[in-house]
Amino acid sequence: MTYLSGCVAGEAKQTIAGFAITDKNYPEALKALMDRYYDEEAIIAAHYSRLHNLAACKHKSSEMRTMYDAIANHLRSLEALKETTDNMQMVTLIQSKFPNELKAHLELHKEDGKKWTVEMVLEMINKYVKSKEAADIKKTTLDNQTEEHSTCEALYATSQPRRGPQNDRKYNNYQGYRNSQQQQHQHSQHQRQQQRNPNNNQRSPRCAFCQTQTHWSSDC
Repeated sequence: MTYLSGCVAGEAKQTIAGFAITDKNYPEALKALMDRYYDEEAIIAAHYSRLHNLAACKHKSSEMRTMYDAIANHLRSLEALKETTDNMQMVTLIQSKFPNELKAHLELHKEDGKKWTVEMVLEMINKYVKSKEAADIKKTTLDNQTEEHSTCEALYATSQPRRGPQNDRKYNNYQGYRNSQQQQHQHSQHQRQQQRNPNNNQRSPRCAFCQTQTHWSSDC
């Protein structure tokens, strides 16, 4: 009885105000509320009206999931009120609330010669939305990995020393020093070779008059 009293307000609360808050009075208080406010036909009409007034969703997994849940809840409530909802009018109404991509998927995977039922169309819609949700999760994971990789590359690039005029001068001076060292090394090798072979430095005699290499021109 305490729970029932806490669930109502205004005129409804005044309706059961005369009942003492005991478990024994709960059925009587509930009956008083039902007699005054319960209108099964109005409730059924409200469910149908809300189904018709649902705005069609976009091709997004979150919107399609919300739409599916809303339709399923209304249909369960109507079935609890002994309403027959399994008809082509309801199938058409349900399909009209989803994007063309999903409707094309339904037609593509519908068995030839088999008639639509509300249960069939809801089952196929649920499978499609589940697959879209799984694909979105994979895409999000991949995007996050790509972003992390790009961040690591950016951090590595910023950690490297920047090339500038000062660094360029240091680099050029270093290259000049290396070239000078190489030239000195080559010159030292050439000198050592000449010292080992002193005859290489002596010129062979040649006479400009008789064109022989046995004596110099002054000796001819």
